[in-house]
Amino acid sequence: MWFCVISPGSAFGVHVPKYYNVGNADPAETSANTFKVGFKSELYRDYTRLVDEMARGRNRIWINAFKDKIFKADICFFVPDRKQQSISKSTSCSIIKHLLEEVT
Repeated sequence: MWFCVISPGSAFGVHVPKYYNVGNADPAETSANTFKVGFKSELYRDYTRLVDEMARGRNRIWINAFKDKIFKADICFFVPDRKQQSISKSTSCSIIKHLLEEVT
């Protein structure tokens, strides 16, 4: 899932990924935006905590519930490469470690 940084600073406007381990979309569902997840998975925990609703089962995580919401997040910026040498800003990467809370 991709998120956009909206706080002022050097990362403003940057799109940052948050990776989740999910199974294939449930073929019984009509929507392609539902995924199979475990009850202890990070996506299930983020869904119940941030969307503030219980999923209707393992096969019923609706990913569009995150759409158009603003979250406070802990972002990890990776500037040096694997040899610990500095790389250009355009080739550096970052990921979201944790979604902390929804900002209203």
